[in-house]
Amino acid sequence: MPNDARPMLAAFAGGVASMGLEIVAARVIHPVYGSSVYVWGSILTVFMLALSTGYYVGGRRAARDASRRRLAQFLLLSALLTGGALVAREYVLGFGLELPVARRYQSLLPILVLFGPAAAVIGFVSPYAAELSENVEGTGDAAGQAYAAGTIGSIVGAVLTTFAVIPYGSVFVATVAFVLVLVLGGGIVTPRQTRDTAVAMAIVVIIVAPLTLAGAASGDVVYETDTAYHHLTIEDRDDVRYMFLNGQPNAATYLDGRQRYVFDYQPVLHTPVLYHSGDPDAIDRVLVIGGGGGGVSTRYAEEYGATVDVAEIDPEVERVAREYFDVSHPRVRWHVTDGRRYLRETDHTYDVIVVDAFRKTGVPYHLLTAEFHAIAADRLRPDGTITYNLITPYEGGGSDFWRTETRTLRTAFDTVDVYPTAPRRSRRVQNVILTAHDGPPVDAATITARADRPAVGVPRERLQVDARVPNVDPTDVPVFRDGRGGATRYLQQFADEEYLVLTTTENASATPAAP
Repeated sequence: MPNDARPMLAAFAGGVASMGLEIVAARVIHPVYGSSVYVWGSILTVFMLALSTGYYVGGRRAARDASRRRLAQFLLLSALLTGGALVAREYVLGFGLELPVARRYQSLLPILVLFGPAAAVIGFVSPYAAELSENVEGTGDAAGQAYAAGTIGSIVGAVLTTFAVIPYGSVFVATVAFVLVLVLGGGIVTPRQTRDTAVAMAIVVIIVAPLTLAGAASGDVVYETDTAYHHLTIEDRDDVRYMFLNGQPNAATYLDGRQRYVFDYQPVLHTPVLYHSGDPDAIDRVLVIGGGGGGVSTRYAEEYGATVDVAEIDPEVERVAREYFDVSHPRVRWHVTDGRRYLRETDHTYDVIVVDAFRKTGVPYHLLTAEFHAIAADRLRPDGTITYNLITPYEGGGSDFWRTETRTLRTAFDTVDVYPTAPRRSRRVQNVILTAHDGPPVDAATITARADRPAVGVPRERLQVDARVPNVDPTDVPVFRDGRGGATRYLQQFADEEYLVLTTTENASATPAAP
């Protein structure tokens, strides 16, 4: 291999690792701190600050003591720091949550501590590679080649991490891969292959061994992976199996086979039955957007004999639901696709549409807008009903989120009723269910009488009919529309608050928001 090619390969390796680590950082941070614009901004800020510091300091040092041995040392040091970040992540992430600052700023210090040092040392690589380049026309040519090699490496790192390593591996696999890339880069440029290669191999063992132990330690974790969309964890706690997506509880089932909802908000998703002609047996076809563990879709099929289509964007969620939550009802049909796209392309019409695809830390905005509601209304049958599960305070700061969505629903539907699931703690972040339909409001006596019928399949007290707020029509909030911003500013109003997800009406116990 020509000697002058080796520094460029080192720059390429640094680029692969730097961009790949940005994506890894997001997957490490999101389960604990969410995926808001503040978290993404913090990740970009830390990496740009660290890399620019490395470029500046590395450029000044390279003019004085550039050598291939020194370049190899920087690559190996960055490998060590990269592995150390994953080993220390649980401690650092937990420490960040205790910081006495607003939630939007809490992720900044953990990102800086975990990924800043490695990114800064990687920043040394390109200036050293440029200084060590041979057979070039001058400083500009050398710098151009080095930074081009690093940028091409960044492209490769981004593509491989996004489309291959994380979807088919995990954060653990990705981190070990970048450690190996950096060690390999150091091995390529080192001037004395035999001794320094042995040192490099020792560093690999030192880094990978604790990483393997960290990846293997699971406790009650049954399964854990990083998908294209989420950090997914299956965990058993006492007699309940939970699915967590990015640290938030998404689904649960009893391990002893009890046919009962674990979360209190799930029965409230049956409120459409109270509006649909008052006859549960008339419900023939249902669409659930957001499959989770398949509990809601299975219950609709079992209780009402309905054919249920499930639109779930993440193929791994579907696979996990089948393997770990025993989703196998013959009338439940899963479609791995975006919910809005499915509605736009399907020829089916529905009696009930359930939208259960939202998290406290992030919402698919395109499922909130007036344009989406117009599509949904077109796919509903004349007596059809749509219901939304939102995570928001019912009163106080942050309640503008559900109120804005209520007004948006009213652009396509005549009536919207609201069901808070923790009415006695109305300012807490909770599940607030919105149920919308065309036609006049249904009076309280009719709703109560229908809820008492055994055919509903859910006890009246679990339907929260006594907490129902009928025919809500807020006029002091805007309407969500395509291309007009997003919901982030609403979510940030309650980002610092704990999500109160109740597990039973009897004990009103709160499930932890993170595994």
